[in-house]
Amino acid sequence: VVSPDAGRIKVAEQWSKRLGGAPLAFIHKTRDINRPNEMVANRVVGLVRDRVCVLVDDMIDTGGTITKAADALMADGAKAVVIAATHAILSEPAVERLRACAAEEVIVTNTLPIPPEKEVDGITVLSIAPLISAAIKEVFEDFVQTTWKITMADGVISDREKDRLREIVKELAIEPRTLPTEWI
Repeated sequence: VVSPDAGRIKVAEQWSKRLGGAPLAFIHKTRDINRPNEMVANRVVGLVRDRVCVLVDDMIDTGGTITKAADALMADGAKAVVIAATHAILSEPAVERLRACAAEEVIVTNTLPIPPEKEVDGITVLSIAPLISAAIKEVFEDFVQTTWKITMADGVISDREKDRLREIVKELAIEPRTLPTEWI
């Protein structure tokens, strides 16, 4: 797992842990103060020779940092480079840089739409719909559990209303784990 700069190493560490303790590396870079959004990949810190490197970042804007990091990894002997980023902003000249860089694959999410003219061979777009769905479900289930606990307390509503609530919970197919069994 490789961070494109020292500032993203904590994110790379999290990826490493999720991947069972994969080795870490990062790119030591500097920026030219006379050229905004330009960086120089000075050297690779860590062992990458003969390894598939997963280069992780939060976004790809102009693509300068991530593509120069991919090229530096290959120049340092990496077997292959896969770029993984959350947001594909793809400002100019990102598409040209991604097409020209050494990365074997680019993986992004669909937090932003990628218009057809910015599609790149080797790009994989993952949907965030399951994450949004899970977040909505968690909020809903927490609301239901809290409401259920308050409502089912003695004297708050009638037994008939409690029976109707139990029917609604079954109709909504709420996960049993979200409601303690003594409430059902």
